[in-house]
Amino acid sequence: QHCGISEKKLRRKMDVHHIRPLRDFDRDTDEANQLGNLISLCPACHMRAERHTIPIQPSLPFGY
Repeated sequence: QHCGISEKKLRRKMDVHHIRPLRDFDRDTDEANQLGNLISLCPACHMRAERHTIPIQPSLPFGY
């Protein structure tokens, strides 16, 4: 959702990134894995997101 590359062009599935890190949820995976806290990214953008070098915004309101 950041760079716009498709899975077809990438030739693999996208990574799933937690916008708010799992560690912030005291291991409550149900809350951490709500759609509003997840975004699909290519591996390169996922690495950048983990390093906080690209801005990541949720596509759905948190709590969806």
